[in-house]
Parts: sequence; structure tokens; C-alpha cells
Amino acid sequence: MSTKTITENDQTVDLTSVVNTNIRVALALRGKNQADLSAALGLSRGAVYRKLKGDATWSVPDMEKAGEFLGIQPAKFLDPNGLLVAGSGFEPETSGL
Repeated sequence: MSTKTITENDQTVDLTSVVNTNIRVALALRGKNQADLSAALGLSRGAVYRKLKGDATWSVPDMEKAGEFLGIQPAKFLDPNGLLVAGSGFEPETSGL
């Protein structure tokens, strides 16, 4: 299977891996699992497993449905910086150090 790559900070990144990682992180952060995502997408568990493993690619409609289910703009799944990069206001509290 051919996958697309992008260059981010002088590193080549596989987009399928980026999408899969970001969807897994989103599921974990929301306390959801692959079965929940399968139901939301209208796909079998096996189909979602193959997508998350990288054996099948994500279609734009499936990414849109996943984004709706997880409350994330689908374009964020393509962000090589991931979903763990917090915006301002998410810094850990350091008072008392």
C-alpha cells in the first residue's frame, strides 16, 4: 500500500501513521474505544482495526464522521504535531516550587 508523506521540521512523516496516532489519542482522551468508533462510522470492528493498524487508508468521509464523533475538526487528524499539543492555558501548575 502506498502512503503519502510530508516533511515537518526536516523529518519525513507518514500521513497514515499521523492520522492513526491522532485518532487513537482522541479516542483515549474521550474514553472511547475502537468498537465505539466502528459504530459511529458504520463500519465493522475489523475495518476500523485495519485502518488504525495502517493496512487500510482513511477516506475523507470516514475522517469527517470520526471528527464529528470525537468532536474534532477532521483536519486535526492530519496534524503531525498531534492532538497532545495543548493551547495556552494548559500549562501545568507550578506554584509552590
